[in-house]
Amino acid sequence: MAEPGRTQLQMMLVQQAGPGALPLSILAQAKFLPFIRTVEQLAVDERLAPVMVYWSTHTAARYLPSGPRFRELMKDAFCVSTFSEDREEPPDEWCFLIESRGLCLIVYGMQALESPTADKFQCSGSMDPQIVRQAFNWLLPTWQRLDPAESNRLEDARVNLGPCGSAPPYMQRIRSAWPIVKASPIQQSLILQPTDLNASKDEAFQHDISTLFSESGKIQPIAIEPGGNPGLAGAKYRPYKDSSRSPSAPPMPIQQALSSMPQFDPAVAASTIPAQEFEIDEVEDDEELNRRMQKIVEEDHDGADDQQNATQAAVFPPAAQSIISDIIGQLRHSNDLSSILQFAIETLTTVVGAERGLIWQVVGDQLAVTNEFAMSGHTCFAGNQLGSQESTAIVLEFLSRFPDESGAGVISIPDTSQDTNLHKMSPTLSSLIELGDVRARLMVQLRSRGIFSGFLELQQCGKIRDWSHQDAVILQCVAEMLSVVVQQSFDQSKIEMDAKEMKLINEIASLFRESRGQTSQESLVKSVTLVAEHMGFTHSQIYLYSHEEKELIPQIQDGNNAAVPLTMKDDPFVAVFDSGRGKIVNAEFTRKGDPFFGHDMALVLPLVSEGERLGVVGLWQRLPNKPQFRPQDRELGLTIAGHLSNVIRADQAIQQIRADQSRADLINKVSSEIRQSLKEVDQIMGTLVGSLQEYFDLGSCVVSLYDNQTDRFFQSKTAGPLTPPKPEKDKADRNGDARGPDSRGADAKDEPTFGEQLFRCMKEELAEGRTIFLTAHELKNNLAYNDIVAPDSFKSATLVPLVHAGNFKAALAMVSCHRQRPFAEKDMKMVADLADRTAVVVSHAELFAQVEQQAVTDPMTGLFNRRYFQEQLAKEIDRFQRFGHAFSFIIVDLDYLKKINDTLGHHFGDVAIKHIANVTKRSVRDVDTVGRFGGEEFVVLLPETDLQHARMVAERICAAIREKPIEDIGTITASVGLATFPYDAQDREKLFELADQALFLAKHRGRNQVCSVAEDLMPSIKDGNAPVLQVDRMPPAPTAEGGLIDLEMVAEKGILGVFAQIMRAVETKDAYSEERSPRAYGYASRIAQALHLSKEEAEVVSLAAVMSNLGKIAVPEDVLQKKGPLTPEEMEMIKRSPVVGAKLLEPAKLLHRVGQIIEAYHEHWDGSGYPKGMRENEIPPGSRIIALVDAYTAMTSDRPYRPSMSKEEALKVIQEGAGKEWDPRLVKIFVSIIQKEGGKSKSQ
Repeated sequence: MAEPGRTQLQMMLVQQAGPGALPLSILAQAKFLPFIRTVEQLAVDERLAPVMVYWSTHTAARYLPSGPRFRELMKDAFCVSTFSEDREEPPDEWCFLIESRGLCLIVYGMQALESPTADKFQCSGSMDPQIVRQAFNWLLPTWQRLDPAESNRLEDARVNLGPCGSAPPYMQRIRSAWPIVKASPIQQSLILQPTDLNASKDEAFQHDISTLFSESGKIQPIAIEPGGNPGLAGAKYRPYKDSSRSPSAPPMPIQQALSSMPQFDPAVAASTIPAQEFEIDEVEDDEELNRRMQKIVEEDHDGADDQQNATQAAVFPPAAQSIISDIIGQLRHSNDLSSILQFAIETLTTVVGAERGLIWQVVGDQLAVTNEFAMSGHTCFAGNQLGSQESTAIVLEFLSRFPDESGAGVISIPDTSQDTNLHKMSPTLSSLIELGDVRARLMVQLRSRGIFSGFLELQQCGKIRDWSHQDAVILQCVAEMLSVVVQQSFDQSKIEMDAKEMKLINEIASLFRESRGQTSQESLVKSVTLVAEHMGFTHSQIYLYSHEEKELIPQIQDGNNAAVPLTMKDDPFVAVFDSGRGKIVNAEFTRKGDPFFGHDMALVLPLVSEGERLGVVGLWQRLPNKPQFRPQDRELGLTIAGHLSNVIRADQAIQQIRADQSRADLINKVSSEIRQSLKEVDQIMGTLVGSLQEYFDLGSCVVSLYDNQTDRFFQSKTAGPLTPPKPEKDKADRNGDARGPDSRGADAKDEPTFGEQLFRCMKEELAEGRTIFLTAHELKNNLAYNDIVAPDSFKSATLVPLVHAGNFKAALAMVSCHRQRPFAEKDMKMVADLADRTAVVVSHAELFAQVEQQAVTDPMTGLFNRRYFQEQLAKEIDRFQRFGHAFSFIIVDLDYLKKINDTLGHHFGDVAIKHIANVTKRSVRDVDTVGRFGGEEFVVLLPETDLQHARMVAERICAAIREKPIEDIGTITASVGLATFPYDAQDREKLFELADQALFLAKHRGRNQVCSVAEDLMPSIKDGNAPVLQVDRMPPAPTAEGGLIDLEMVAEKGILGVFAQIMRAVETKDAYSEERSPRAYGYASRIAQALHLSKEEAEVVSLAAVMSNLGKIAVPEDVLQKKGPLTPEEMEMIKRSPVVGAKLLEPAKLLHRVGQIIEAYHEHWDGSGYPKGMRENEIPPGSRIIALVDAYTAMTSDRPYRPSMSKEEALKVIQEGAGKEWDPRLVKIFVSIIQKEGGKSKSQ
């Protein structure tokens, strides 16, 4: 049987009527191929330039012309497409479709039931352009499945072809060429008898009605050829007169006789009186109406034969007239078609004396029992319907037995047991007949204006029945009248449906009028919802295309709001968007559901305006008990989609104008701020982040300046509702921070902010001028290595460098809580413009600050010069006079500067001066002022500092200077003088003088010490001991008298030199070669660079890699070089070595961070390590790095207990341990570094 979509097409073709209809015909290939050649020749001769389609379930090539005719057709046709399914099993189907400006035609053929060898086909067609378009829509899914590319080409050709239609001359030629051949009898037990009661033609009966019936008054039990004219006898019913007699007016058709009815326009069988002369009085009772109808019929008869007129009865028997009269009475009181049909079938069944009466109607493409009446009350047919394929088979069987389009004729089956063909056509109907014990059937079509709408059926149960001619005539007459009623009801329904569609379009138009040019998203959603309700769909969605994100963005918030990327080519919405063509999914039920919609029906339509694809509209999941989806519904959907596309395009143009205006306003706002405060960088940065945060609705917006000299970000400005995340407070404790609360509090204000941490991670890329987009995952990973946990609300971050004249000046971060894609290109151009403008301001501000700094600073040391210091001293004295806050003043003088210049050179003297300047600056607070007063003298101003605290600062400066030796010079010292205002002096000059005298006293007492005015100078003056400056020789550096540590080296190279010497001893003790430390340092440094760590952090990690084995100094050498397995006690010593190493480094001020890393480098990612059993992110990042480096270095080195592994073997072990012993992310980075190292060595 044909597929469901094609049965709908076939049902549509056989139901049609009018001048464009090609009625059902049973044709062999030798009959319909010449017809196709005729149509092709017409298209060529008239230069129609058509679009033509050949389709077949077997092979379409056999229907194409051959030779020169084919070349001529291909030359003149606008497009020729062929589709073949290449199936071999029956039934065979084919279709020939043509569209042009002068002729539209569809011819469809399906292998006839009685033709198993495929030599005959049930063929029908139409030249109605609307039906041709609908036929194309029904077959399009099949063609798309067979050849999507050719199907798309065909659709494009139809669009480019423009409006199509059928000209009357061409229609007449095609109709005259259409061969009409009806079915011949195939089963003698099936009585299929046309009665020639054709009440639809305004002419007399062509034959004597008595010839239609047998002598016994029963319909003949044989099938008759359409041209046959069997004789029937009957005295009760008036026959038509012979053709040799003078012509008389024929009986009026029922349709015309009832045309004056106010509702449904039903007709009554009457005489030839015009319809306007036959009026029905509403108060007239049925009996009077019957008498008047009978009188009209009798008066209308020919008066030439009085004797025959006296014996003639009406054309319709009284029983039929009575039923028709009763139906008319029902029409006066009700418009309910169902109740009228129920009344008619009950009355008809009762009058004829049948057991059961049924009315079958075509619902969509199916036959359904809409009305049933049983004398016994046992109804088993009502509510049942046949499938599409069975319905089509029954309808075709009906139509193939009648010679014309009127459908006049009655099918009589005296004994259903002889109807063996029924089970083949419709197993469902056969089962129902068996269930109802139906033994005899009498059937007639419901057909008006050539349109088949169903049939009436009378049944006899329990026994066979020979239906009489009176039964047949009554059934035919009532069916003719009910056909009019059904058709009028259908017309009325169509009018109502058209009105509803027009109302829907008007409602949608009013929605957009009420929006008054504002955003139309809400109007779009309401419009799609209205369309879904009108078509009977429960779910709807409208997707609009986003150019910047390359996605279809849903507009209806229904819980499934995920955007659809265009890369998902299997998604039906993406497929429709790409093709620009609508798609119907699951038009009929199939066993295999659609991957996206399951078994639900769906309609997906494109939104296209002026060739630009804007989005798609989707409707799916039909409501139960809704009318079948019609091709007209798809056309309505396309029409509304076209209107919505125009509205969307206009709205997008408005939104684009508004967005451009908003961007211009933002640029003008920042530019105005720049003009008003050119040097106020802080204010401009605040305006920048505030404006961007408001414009993009950001969760946080941060901008930070970058200092190229110190390689750090500073002076950040933040805007946004979210508080930027900070490092975990307990992370430092877990990492072994033992500096105490005071130390941590002192560092808190210098701790980098969230933005500065993020910029530091991506500094190299930003310095290169690259804009960076980070997803939520990338953002969290980058912050995790700085011990910052990013909030889950952060979805993405965009980092923009602020560069001027090739110099990296600052960085901007825009963190979004809802965007997961980069910003639009226009938006990023605006941000880049603002960044460039701000970078210019930052650069100019730096230049101004540099000029101002040069005016107040010493060029050699970078400290404030004498003029600036004196200004600050004057301000501090003024502050004392206002608030009464005391302050202190320190003078620092380098000891033995002349000796250094004379013995080593002035260059080394400058180095010593710079060293004291740096040490002094680091030893005081930020609020303190440090300046170079001249030569080797330095001054320090300590606001709000008394003598006691000032002396502590002076002692700290003095100690710091002597504790840190200078390379190639050694240890230097300084003398310090201290005075406090106002206790020591009440004016500036006296303060300077006394502090200078205290300095001389320190020099006199042997240098390298602190003397204050109150505690040292004043007592000396009272004793009469004036201070005298003496220049002594530089004291020699202390030397080592033996032992592990070289004290001279400590003096010359500092603490790192000491630990370098210790590490060489440890590596020798642990049987490592001298290459171990350089390799570990290099690997750790490269991993740190790959993780974008700062220079300081990278150096700490690299030093930790070198010193990782420092704790093994406490492990005996025989244990370290033991070749066999270690005892539990020995293993415990090994496990304690990281803690020992950390303890050794803890007192060192600059190396305590290295100790924290060393203590945890034997921890494992899965928590199985030692000494604390930490896991995953609990392990410090530096510890994870050196754990990997130490393991690889050990594997590729010769050890006492095994030879070294190859690089490949070591990498394999490390990869296997990823996620267990080592951080899997670091493993990937490390493996990549080693592999690149191998590649470079090979190339070299």
